[in-house]
Amino acid sequence: MLGGMSAGSTLLYTSTGLVYPDTRGVLVDEEPALDPATSPQPYKMLAADRVAGAVIRAGLVYGRGGSKLPQGLIADGPS
Repeated sequence: MLGGMSAGSTLLYTSTGLVYPDTRGVLVDEEPALDPATSPQPYKMLAADRVAGAVIRAGLVYGRGGSKLPQGLIADGPS
């Protein structure tokens, strides 16, 4: 997809915070670099040279119709 974009174009990419490794309770913002070697989901990273990339990493969004991931987390409950 990036190959078909004109130089200088902007790609808006949506993903989740699940690209970050387990931080053991330490809060993470958008500043730390993502490392494909430690990321649980490295395919959700964006690397683009010719275009401007903007990534939105929403939290777990739960809306009408639900979502399997939050439903699974809720069903598991506290350990």
